[in-house]
Amino acid sequence: MPGGRSGFYTQEESRAIVAYAAARHIEVIPEVETSRHSSAAIAAYPEFACGSTGTLCTTSPVVGQYFTAVIGELAAMSSSDLVRIGGDGSICGQAYIDFVKKVEGSSWPRASAWSAGPRFP
Repeated sequence: MPGGRSGFYTQEESRAIVAYAAARHIEVIPEVETSRHSSAAIAAYPEFACGSTGTLCTTSPVVGQYFTAVIGELAAMSSSDLVRIGGDGSICGQAYIDFVKKVEGSSWPRASAWSAGPRFP
């Protein structure tokens, strides 16, 4: 990247990657880390953590608003109808399943967790 590593792609760079891949019949599936892999989000927004567990609190309304905004931005840059939301380090259970369903029903047609995540009907 020009000027050194920044740790993320800009929206313009992301759109260019999606366009480059699409021209070669490749689908780019974006991923947003959730649950135990959210240390960067929790470092920036400590209120996202469930107590001292270091785990993203998926039942918190502020976390839901944050992910709805992030996923809305990704949707504007992606041509995929699928978004990966991690889950391999999740605390499995109904709260996480409800979170995935909420994400899936907000800005994205389909949400998918890693195979170690909870199974959805």
